[in-house]
Amino acid sequence: MKRIISKPHLFFFGMIPFCLIVCFLYGKESINIAYYNVPISFDYVTIFSISSVFFGMIGLNYFSLILLKKEIKKGLTLLHLILQITSFVLFILYLFSMNNLESGQEKELLSFTFFISFFLFLVSILIHLINFFVSIFLQVE
Repeated sequence: MKRIISKPHLFFFGMIPFCLIVCFLYGKESINIAYYNVPISFDYVTIFSISSVFFGMIGLNYFSLILLKKEIKKGLTLLHLILQITSFVLFILYLFSMNNLESGQEKELLSFTFFISFFLFLVSILIHLINFFVSIFLQVE
């Protein structure tokens, strides 16, 4: 765990092949969401391709801090990793469970799971940005 906290870029660069593998395995499937009775469809290829780009950008941010010899805040990094993993796992559960459901109550529960996943995702982005800018602008003496 200490290695992941000290080198989080390796974790995020490792998520890229995972996303691409899922992208190619489930590429023909899509998620269908009805928003005010307007059907919206997202292919898994699109979702996981964007996710792999996103993880690559986070990995580059952390790697740039290491190249600049800036110390990463371990507490913020750990919080970011926990929130990001939890958000991603909830999102994966949502994606692979949503299309198999029939009842409205189960879909509402999964919609709440999606909301929690998206909220954790936004909070993890905020934590990452705070960690990144604090690490850049604060000097360790």
